[in-house]
Amino acid sequence: MQIALHSTLHRPADKIRFYLLFSVMCPLFLAAEAIPRFFKLLMAETTKPPVKQRSIFGAAKENTYIAISYALMARSELQKFARQTRTERLS
Repeated sequence: MQIALHSTLHRPADKIRFYLLFSVMCPLFLAAEAIPRFFKLLMAETTKPPVKQRSIFGAAKENTYIAISYALMARSELQKFARQTRTERLS
């Protein structure tokens, strides 16, 4: 699956927010990827040859990008359909 995260980050503040969000979320996804692999390694039988898997860091990075892109899409959709307050008319 190809990841395309081509958002319009024109302002430096947007890039900083993205990198902060990435730095907060990436360790969570790294732990979520590493913990099941660790337990699977502990429970594995030694007679079977190990199954070749992707890098833990690559999988965590990909999952982080996917989560951030979904969060940005949800945020933009919520902003698009947000109710606008109307100015009151004085009668």
